Amino acid sequence: MYTKTDIIKHLTDMKAPRRSVVHIHSSLRSVGEVEGRGEGLLDALIEYFTAEGGTLTFPTHTWVNLIENKHPTLDVVNGKSCVGTLSNLALAHPDSRRTLHPTHSMAVFGNDFLTDEFIACDNDVHTSTSPYGCYGKIYDSFGYILLIGVGHDRNTFLHCAEEIVGLPNRISEKPAEVTVKHLDGSIEKRKLRYHINNVHHHYPRYEAAFRYHGCIVDGFIGDAPAMLCDAVRMKQVIEMIYARAGKDVLLETEGEIPEKLYKGWWQTK
Repeated sequence: MYTKTDIIKHLTDMKAPRRSVVHIHSSLRSVGEVEGRGEGLLDALIEYFTAEGGTLTFPTHTWVNLIENKHPTLDVVNGKSCVGTLSNLALAHPDSRRTLHPTHSMAVFGNDFLTDEFIACDNDVHTSTSPYGCYGKIYDSFGYILLIGVGHDRNTFLHCAEEIVGLPNRISEKPAEVTVKHLDGSIEKRKLRYHINNVHHHYPRYEAAFRYHGCIVDGFIGDAPAMLCDAVRMKQVIEMIYARAGKDVLLETEGEIPEKLYKGWWQTK
């Protein structure tokens, strides 16, 4: 059984930053047995990433409501996350604060002032992972994505990175109507352009390029292999690949991304 001390040591061994923004996607089952179960793992993560001023976030997505045409798409009081156990534990934690994105909300932990600023980003966005929302804030803050027992097909930030780069065939042309039910029971209606083409299934194909350019630090959290991923570097690698390819590689080809598209010198922006 892993203790809180063990989990913190694993994060320390990875040199995970303690004063940055870190967003976690996870498979709780893959971590193995932890003292205090999921709540014990969550407490260790919160302590490590926020004790020295960092901001920790978890996805608390409700996009399944959009797919199933259910309203509200986000219920601030009763809405559950559709992306895993640790996500829902984070949502239920007394110190968490939830952003108001109608399909891709987050649970946020950390300094109150920084948390206020972070959460405000999602109050008026018009795409699922807008560069002007909380996923964009991870990029703007030179933050990180920590994947615990999952791969890049769960790395939601990559949708945002592709939107920053301006890739085609990623977002619906016409918006859908989404709704947010607030604490006072009022319903806010919004319009949202959403992800199309299930492109996230292709995201593991970026991994070789990310590794070549030093975007990933490997480690373990409990039994789970973990990848600490630099948000800015990942965006730069994606930008390089498409600048060289001149077309939509992930949607138009099969197999690995050709090495010529990411190896060699590149002037980052």
